[in-house]
Formats: sequence, structure tokens, C-alpha cells
Amino acid sequence: MNDLTMVSLTQQLQHLRPEERVDWLANHPQAAAFVPQLSPLVLHRLAHDLGGQELAPLLPFCSDDQMRSLVDLSAWEQHDFQSEAFEGWLMLNLQGGGRQLDRFLAALDPEQYLLYLVGRVRVHEIDEDERYPTLANAVPGDALWFSPDRRFCVEILHWEKQRDDESIRSLLHHLEGRNAWELSRLLAALAWELEGPLSEESTRLRRARLEELGFPPLDEAQALYAPASLEFLVASRRREPLSTAPDEAGLALLGRPGPQDLLRHGLEAMVPEAAQMLRSELIYLANRALVADACDPGDQEALHTQTRRVRATVTLGLEFLARKQGGDLTMAAAQVMERYAAATLFRLGVNLVRPLVEMARRLRQDPRSGPDSEALWLGATARGLMDQLLQPRPLAPNGEPIADLATMTKMGQTLEATLSLIVSVFPEPSGVQELYNAEFEGSTFSRPEEMSLEGIARTKEALELLGDSGGLRPLRVSELQALREKAPSDEALGLLLSGPLEPRFLYPLWCELEA
Repeated sequence: MNDLTMVSLTQQLQHLRPEERVDWLANHPQAAAFVPQLSPLVLHRLAHDLGGQELAPLLPFCSDDQMRSLVDLSAWEQHDFQSEAFEGWLMLNLQGGGRQLDRFLAALDPEQYLLYLVGRVRVHEIDEDERYPTLANAVPGDALWFSPDRRFCVEILHWEKQRDDESIRSLLHHLEGRNAWELSRLLAALAWELEGPLSEESTRLRRARLEELGFPPLDEAQALYAPASLEFLVASRRREPLSTAPDEAGLALLGRPGPQDLLRHGLEAMVPEAAQMLRSELIYLANRALVADACDPGDQEALHTQTRRVRATVTLGLEFLARKQGGDLTMAAAQVMERYAAATLFRLGVNLVRPLVEMARRLRQDPRSGPDSEALWLGATARGLMDQLLQPRPLAPNGEPIADLATMTKMGQTLEATLSLIVSVFPEPSGVQELYNAEFEGSTFSRPEEMSLEGIARTKEALELLGDSGGLRPLRVSELQALREKAPSDEALGLLLSGPLEPRFLYPLWCELEA
């Protein structure tokens, strides 16, 4: 199949709904040539969206690599083998007939289906008297399988419940085709139930294949979040070719269009070849971010989350450079993306936000933010902002990834205003100790945790208006009338005192409850 035909078929497939794609592919005259060229990631996306059983019509056309990748992506959660998910693929291929099952099992690492058998069978080895001393006499013959050389007897556990289950028997029958030495090695591993070594070897082989699919090693993935100066990143214009760039079909069927943001508008303004390269980099970038956050490559929900985060962070770095360049913002964005790799734009976005994260961390740890480490004295807005910034991956106040300079600037202004208020109330961090040691009985607050930085600031302002420089204390009821007369009526303190002069109405001022 030539490239033009592949592109044409991909375009047709792209415009179908997910539930229509399997039938369209299975019934296409060129299915035998087209399906094996699809990225395994495309097939996995279909299996996730529709359910693995819906892929049954396509399995006869799938290559060995595709079938192996489907198991790699759906039958594991990090280092844990998911037997039920594997059984789903096993049964699906069993329904396709013996030849299809043999193709499926031959494509896999033996360690994978041995992991499935652990806990489902018990292996007995023959002794020098040609008996199986560990095999109970009560086990019926139809619950047993013997290796061709009769050295091993495999007992199907819970056979009375699995009398009609052909999956295990079919798998054991497939083992008969392996050479005697390899079969003995596999059955000996099962005899000792060495699940740990089986899992380690299978994980190692899977990890290597996932790298070929575009999921890099952990150290390479985590380098995305390494601290770097903005000057260094702005000067980093070298673009390295992707080792596993998505093909035309993968790009069309895996890429998500995204919101109508600067990134999308910039891509639309680029020449097609450059835009395709950037889109390929975005897909690979999402894979890297998935690995960096210790998410399993087969986790489609996590991949969707990472794709949104990657797009937002790239857009943030893109806007920074486009505004730095000047002129029409969309055209500047297109020119920036022709010069910079998506990974560089991503790292720019990460490091633009880093000062906000550091400021939020300092505020959270500052004793002037309130007792303990919860910053109880700060307002709900500042606390919520800090909570979002101190997530493992920083977020905007609305819980979405930070995607534009305006949002980032507003967040920075809120933190700066909070820091200024803290310093105005307590010039030195040690100043809070006086308040911690104060007597709260008979006042509007029973302990420091109930106060707010705004209330402390207003109380300090009130005491200064009254000419009391002896330190923070609750306002006396007898002082409130004089305070009303001195406080500017158009400022916060004056507005607060314009109502009834009763302590219960004067929150957040710190007042004595009775005269």
C-alpha cells in the first residue's frame, strides 16, 4: 500500500465515529494491508473507547507486534500484571479459532501467559519411580495435562468450577509446540510458582517495547521538569528528530484538536509540514509526561489529562516567546513553533510558573501565615491559590493547567499582595510569637487559629489610631466610639465601624466581649 492510499484511507477513517471505525476497517477491501499499518496506540484507543471485544473482527488482520502491544497496553498497571484483562484477550482470540489463538500466543512473551497460569494451575514433576508424588488421587483425568515427555503433569485448579472453560486447556495445548528445553524451563518456573522472576522479566521486555512505541525511560521523561533559566531555554533552538514519531495514521487518529487557543491558531497558520512535526512532538511529549508522572502507558484517562496539561504548558511557553517577538500574536506563534521544539516550549512553561510555586511554598511555611502549616490566617483566595500551586503539577485557581500569561500574572499579583500584607503586619517572622502567647479569654476569638491576617491587620491599625503602641491586644468596648471618630469613613476600618458598635458585629476585629 503506497503512502497516498494510506493517507486517503486515514482521512476517511478520521471522520468516522469510534463505533463506526471497526466495521469500516473490517469490511474494507484493503483491510489486510491497511490494519497492520495502524499504530497499536490507535487500536488500544479503540479498545478503550468501545471495549476490547469490539475489536474481534480486526484481530485476524492484526500483526504480531500489534497483538503483543495490545496486551502490553491493557493487561498491565505499572509493574502489576492484570490477569482478568489478559484473560479477556485470551478468550477473544480463542473465539477466533485455534489458528488465531496460536498466532496470539506465539506473539507474546511466554512469561506473560505463565503469569496468567500462576494460581490457576499446579505443576507436578515426575520422580524416579515415574510417579507424581504431589498429585492427589482425587483429581480427575480431564483436569490434568501432561507435557509431551511426561516429565511434568499440570493440574488445573478449581477444575470443578472450570469444567467448561477452554482458555487454560487451549493455552496448555499451545505449549506442546515449544521445544523440550524451553517447555521444561517454563514448567519448572510454574512448578515453583516463581511469580517474581516471571514478572520482572516480562516487565523488562514490555518496557523495551513501550520505548519503541514512544514512551521513553523514566530519566528522560523526568528531564522535562528539570529547573532551567528562561535565558537558557530561549537560546535552545536545536530541534532533535523524534526517534518514534507517529506516522500519518497515528497523527490523525491520536492527535486531539484542543481548544481554540494560541497553540491551535498558531498551528493553523504554519506550513503543513512544520505543523505536522509540531503535532508529532506534542503526542510524544504527552507520552513523556505520562511516564514522568508514573502513570501507566495504557491508562487512557491519565493520557487525556497529560495531553491537556502538555497543551496548556506548551501554550504558556509559546505565548511568552510570541509576545517577546512582537507583532501579530498568531503569526508570531507560528514562527516560534517553526524554530522551537515542543519540548522546549513545555520546559519554558514549567519554568515560568516555578517562581510562583516557590513563593507559595515560602508563604505556606512562613509562621506569619498562621499556626501550623495550613496558613489559616490567609484568606480563602490565597489559600486556594497556594493549594493549587503546590499540587505535584501546579494548577490555576480553577483546577485547570495554567495556560496563559494573564492567569499566571494574576496569580503572582495575589501572592505578592498577600506577602505585602504579612510583612506590614509582622515585619519579622518572630513577631507572631507575641500573638501566640496572648490571652484570648473574654474576647471574640478563643485561640489564634480562629483569626485572619486581615483581622489582625485591622486590629493593629485600630490600636495605632488610638495611640497604643504596646503590641497587639483585643480592642476594649469602651474604645470603639473613639475609634469610630478617628477611622476614615471611606476606608475598610471606618466602614466596619459604621454599624452597631458591638463586638459580635465587628468581625474580623479582635475585641473584648464586654466592657
